[in-house]
Amino acid sequence: MRALVLVLALGCSAKNVLEPGTVVGTFKVQGKKQMATCGDAATAADPWVFDVRFSRDLSTLYWLQNRAPVQGHIDASRKVHLSTSSTVQVRAATRTNGACFVTRSDVLDATLGPDEPLGTAPTGGFSSLSGTLGYSFAPEDGSDCSDLADPSVSVLPCQTVYTIDAQKVRP
Repeated sequence: MRALVLVLALGCSAKNVLEPGTVVGTFKVQGKKQMATCGDAATAADPWVFDVRFSRDLSTLYWLQNRAPVQGHIDASRKVHLSTSSTVQVRAATRTNGACFVTRSDVLDATLGPDEPLGTAPTGGFSSLSGTLGYSFAPEDGSDCSDLADPSVSVLPCQTVYTIDAQKVRP
């Protein structure tokens, strides 16, 4: 019984894993397509405008947007690299073809605006960032995607890259 009470107490005091760190704010991101090899249906509009929230914990930056946070390291020159990937089954195996699994990799390489010193405080802000945001799609090793019928990503591997500028719109 003591163990159950301890587990419940720890669970109630733990940080929210979907919103780590201290929120920096919501940013309006404006992206301009620089390269796209996946086909028009697989890429967002050009220009591409969307909102994203960022939080920070010392030298870690978190991208918070509709799924588990993506984290990256902020270096001394205010540069940050965030990356994530996931693999999904696009098509099950058939009598004539093996299953098709595609891995999507997202990469943000950016520089935080110079407006406020980051210092060693867990908060410490920035009101802008700029850099590149890329998405790539590739069949998983050993996967059979040769007959992929989806015209949006008919050529694998493929990639789309945007240059981005983001401005803080609210805390």
